[in-house]
Amino acid sequence: MEQLSQLLWSGYGPNRDDLKKTSASSRGKYPFDIYVFMSIGIFKYLPDENALELINNKDYRASTGTQDFVANASVDIVLVGVLEREADLGDVDLMKAKMDLDTGHVLQNMFMYAASEGLKCVPRGMFVEADLLKILELDSTKYYIPLTASIGK
Repeated sequence: MEQLSQLLWSGYGPNRDDLKKTSASSRGKYPFDIYVFMSIGIFKYLPDENALELINNKDYRASTGTQDFVANASVDIVLVGVLEREADLGDVDLMKAKMDLDTGHVLQNMFMYAASEGLKCVPRGMFVEADLLKILELDSTKYYIPLTASIGK
């Protein structure tokens, strides 16, 4: 759990008094909610507290991707873009493009920490977004999943 805490903080935790985060964010919007899928359940990362909130106590890791190994990963990270946080752009495709850019910043930071701990990392674009949004009970017109990742030993 200590490694997971550091991993999440490295990717999206606050590191300044104004609660800006460790990762860069296009226009400073920080558009993501981060969900952690583990064998013990699904958790939402609360960056301002560097804490996890239990969302569901079922093992849905296999749903985070279409590759077999995702079901056995220590953790599967799902970045969920909140379109409302980019709403001033007006164009959904542009909102998603900005989120795609920010995805790289978040995962790069997480993967650098993971590498320092000897953990394996796999960013993944092979997943069914509609299935993940349904599991998370999120509306597809308000949320966007640009990428998922598996991290573990």
